[in-house]
Amino acid sequence: MHTNTNEHQDSQLYLIAAVICCYSVVGVSFGALPTLLINEEKLSHLSLGAIIGSYAFTAIPGRIVGGLLMAYIGYRMLLIIAALILSVSTCAVLLASSPEHFLLTRLCLGIGVGFMMSVTTAWIIDLPTKTGLASKLGSIGTLNYLVLAFGAPLGSYISSSLGGRSTLFLSSIFPLISIAISFKIYSPRLVRRQTSSKQLFIKSSKVSLLPGAILMMSGFGYASIVSLGIDLAKYKNLAWPGAIVFTFGFVMVLSRTFITRHIENHNASAICSLLFLIETIGLGVIAYFSNPLLLIFGASLVAIGMAFIYPFLGKIVANRATKDIRGASLAIFGSFINLGIGIGSVLLGGIASMSNVAISFGCAAFITLFGTFTYFLTHTKR
Repeated sequence: MHTNTNEHQDSQLYLIAAVICCYSVVGVSFGALPTLLINEEKLSHLSLGAIIGSYAFTAIPGRIVGGLLMAYIGYRMLLIIAALILSVSTCAVLLASSPEHFLLTRLCLGIGVGFMMSVTTAWIIDLPTKTGLASKLGSIGTLNYLVLAFGAPLGSYISSSLGGRSTLFLSSIFPLISIAISFKIYSPRLVRRQTSSKQLFIKSSKVSLLPGAILMMSGFGYASIVSLGIDLAKYKNLAWPGAIVFTFGFVMVLSRTFITRHIENHNASAICSLLFLIETIGLGVIAYFSNPLLLIFGASLVAIGMAFIYPFLGKIVANRATKDIRGASLAIFGSFINLGIGIGSVLLGGIASMSNVAISFGCAAFITLFGTFTYFLTHTKR
């Protein structure tokens, strides 16, 4: 039984490894699906954006249901269920023969993503380690971006040789590895709730809705990068199509790894508007310039802005929530990033089909700019 800080720190490392294994299947899919859907299946950019981003819609109820379910079945069991859903839904692509089939597999994937994100976020916060709250909140997202930075370009590269379906099938093995890893992670005793699931949902929503709505607008930046970043690089004739996506993920990881610990004790409210503005400028640079260095610079700005928007807004939610509703509150809050990704992928993909992919990034910049003003006004009012 785990009883000391070193053992709990080991549990945190095992949990990190489990998250990487689970999210690898998602990261690789961002690179493999454009090859499969556009090059092999000859679908439009609108269909590509809709299918890729659709997982974010089912991740929303997945996060919320997962946040409620974990109190009944425990962290480990929910992670195992999430891993199985991620693996099976990815394997199902082998049987897909129409856009509707691809969409269905992606919707199932989203449920697994929602379960995985809700349980790992709550689990890492409950581990009794010395890591700060903002660092813990940011670490799960950091892992996702790390996997994205390497997974999407890797998926694109492998699929160009093996094909999209074979690439996705190979990636489906990784979530299964996380099941074995989960048995090495210390699972704290969960607080017994004195309220019904309905009351828990209502209480948690009151804490998380406003920060979540603001987070949703930030999600449009993520949607533009992951859904259309590779296509934009091709549109602007970059030598390496994965450059924008890789830069975004890599800078995100560097920012959260080396900067969060130095700023997490600062007033979150004082810097969130600035973070939104940085993200907006980055999206604008990507939209309106074609110079490779400027595109890399723009992707870096988007990454820096998004690196801290989620953990600092999440810190506000975690501090406002009592311990018995903290997991559910963070799950509901986190679901809004999926809502932003889902709506953003479909909307921006549609804009790309009607005009061009660069215009989509300009629209994403406008939405994040609106998020800047929304946060500033609501914070001032409060």
